[in-house]
Amino acid sequence: MLDRGPTTRRPLLVLPSVPRVLAIAPHPDDETIGCGGTLARFAAVGATVEVVLVTDGGATLTARRATQTIRSQRREEARAACGILGLGAPRCLGLPDGEVGAHLPQLAQALQEAILEVQPDLLLAPWVLDAHPDHRAVSHALAHLVSQGRFDPEVADTALSRVPELWGYEAHTPIPLPDRVIDITEVLDRKQAALQVHTTAGRAFELSAALALNQWRSLATRAGLGAAEAFLTQPLPKLPACIDRAEQALGPLIEPRVERD
Repeated sequence: MLDRGPTTRRPLLVLPSVPRVLAIAPHPDDETIGCGGTLARFAAVGATVEVVLVTDGGATLTARRATQTIRSQRREEARAACGILGLGAPRCLGLPDGEVGAHLPQLAQALQEAILEVQPDLLLAPWVLDAHPDHRAVSHALAHLVSQGRFDPEVADTALSRVPELWGYEAHTPIPLPDRVIDITEVLDRKQAALQVHTTAGRAFELSAALALNQWRSLATRAGLGAAEAFLTQPLPKLPACIDRAEQALGPLIEPRVERD
């Protein structure tokens, strides 16, 4: 389903040397939960790391504040978290939290613009079977761009010098067979501090649960005595076929919606 046959191979553990990294976070906090340690490590070795926040975070569960206040607060929390991780301020697309599937053309256009501007060697986004529908909508938007030939270096008007590798990170749903595990023990304190500034999201669920998964992932790196983040890598050109096979097996990954005005 995910272009991975049955395998007993150990995942790759080395942080690759790449000049530019772009991380797509469906919600303010996903950048920290799913790949914050890895982003911090890339930044620490001199890579240019950019973060795109897809939604405004306004639908945070149990947050007892006016929606506009929530949006503003979560944007500032994400900015602070990125700063702790050693990153610049994220760019915010501001799509409605929980309704990304209703705005796929707008999302696809915005992601295309960000990717063409950053020219990343590596693209990080939620893996295709992560449970949250907003996360899956990101995969659909990227797959649409691939299907339209928007990232084909052979097409002159794409202005993309190379096709970035896609790493899918885990946020709501663990990856059964990750093929890349990055040790984040040396930057774990940064990830912990970044999670703590996401106070609005912290009222909805226990953010530190992500750290338990990170410790478990370190079984592949430090025998469980550290922390690590896991990824499922995917050649970006194969993403549409990957989603097609997943939907044939599981049904639609996101609910069909009509684009709003």
